[in-house]
Amino acid sequence: MARVSAIRFSAVGLVLLAAAALALILLGSPRSTSAALTAVQACSTGLTLRDGRVVAADYLARRDGFADAADTTGGLGQRLYRVTSTADNVRNPAAGTLRHAVEAATARGGGYILFDLPRGSAPIALGSPLRPGSNLTFDGGCAEPRIVDRSAGSAIYLDGVQNVIVIGVALSQSGFGDREEGGDCITVRDGADRIWVSSSAFSACRDGMIDVTAKRGDRRGRVTISDNHFSDHDKVMLVTAAAPAGGACFAGDVDNAQLQVSLLRNRFVRVAQRIPRVAGDSFVHSYGNDIAFAPRRRNSGEMSGSYGALARDGGRLLSQANRYRSMASNRRLNGLEAYGPRRSDGACGGQGSVLSIDDDFGPGLDVQENNSNRVSTRSFGLRDRSTAWQGGRVAGPALR
Repeated sequence: MARVSAIRFSAVGLVLLAAAALALILLGSPRSTSAALTAVQACSTGLTLRDGRVVAADYLARRDGFADAADTTGGLGQRLYRVTSTADNVRNPAAGTLRHAVEAATARGGGYILFDLPRGSAPIALGSPLRPGSNLTFDGGCAEPRIVDRSAGSAIYLDGVQNVIVIGVALSQSGFGDREEGGDCITVRDGADRIWVSSSAFSACRDGMIDVTAKRGDRRGRVTISDNHFSDHDKVMLVTAAAPAGGACFAGDVDNAQLQVSLLRNRFVRVAQRIPRVAGDSFVHSYGNDIAFAPRRRNSGEMSGSYGALARDGGRLLSQANRYRSMASNRRLNGLEAYGPRRSDGACGGQGSVLSIDDDFGPGLDVQENNSNRVSTRSFGLRDRSTAWQGGRVAGPALR
């Protein structure tokens, strides 16, 4: 009887050992693989992947303004590149780095760049500017990546490219001391069109944070800058096209302006001026932004100028449902200004055009509308009428 019990015990023990071994196998490497897949899927939340390409993105439902009217899709349908390293080797970029992804995508005529870094990773320190091509998306995914540009010039140049999206990243610049030093966090220029910058954070850039410019002969540029957080800077944003044709400031309709920019639901804090400054054959629809500004002390020691938004030299600005606040308690500032006197001969004498609708101006701010009949009152197809200052929307990299 004892022998039978021992045999039965041994058999039970073998079964238990086998079950334990099976459990270890199930909980071992396959579990790690599953966890890794879960992490990747989290960074890909809202994306539809097929054959190594991103074929759909839920966040495109948030696209708005002129970039929406232009059907900006970025790297949709293009090959997926994952950024898994914060390294930046300018001469020989390694696979998995941001620079390698940009260069590879540009060479192939487009790409979808997804940041797949652990949250809280070290910043990506750029050693030279990035110059992406057309049909490309920078998607911060779940990483909320920080990019710090240490080079001379701009961090990202969008030179004459088409169909580019930047979404869910944080961008700043370092290593500069002269307030006149050129370069922006993002430069959009030379006929760049169908550009959307959204749900990102910008701070301490060199010259401008995002500057959008065009020269005579460039094609029309349609740009949306939405749901971003801008902070700790002097000159925020310049939107400047070539001077209007024919010498008159407002010869053409806003629908045919060379630059058409939607500035939607952004938050601006601890900034000084150009929020934005609009000039030339340009039209800006500024809607639902939260704008707080004051003079800032420059690296030279002098104090900067300070104002909210300004239109001049033919530029046209529709300011709608924005909140303007002065952080300067000891002086009055211009919250909104159209520059330049009218000329009797009809020529453009530096005049700008500004129309304010449903804006909220705080104490200590002056408003100077001028040539307001030159600005269309249409809403330009806004999908979302919420604002950055009435709650319900988070400005900055909080996409996923």
